[in-house]
Amino acid sequence: MLYEVTVFLNSDHIEVKDDKNEILRIKYNEVKTALFL
Repeated sequence: MLYEVTVFLNSDHIEVKDDKNEILRIKYNEVKTALFL
């Protein structure tokens, strides 16, 4: 599965778009390093 991750430098969340073009908004403190494994 492909994920497109958008990081907003001046914000407290990132956006993750999956291959069905569903955008998931995730707060930084919920993911930390999980997305960058």
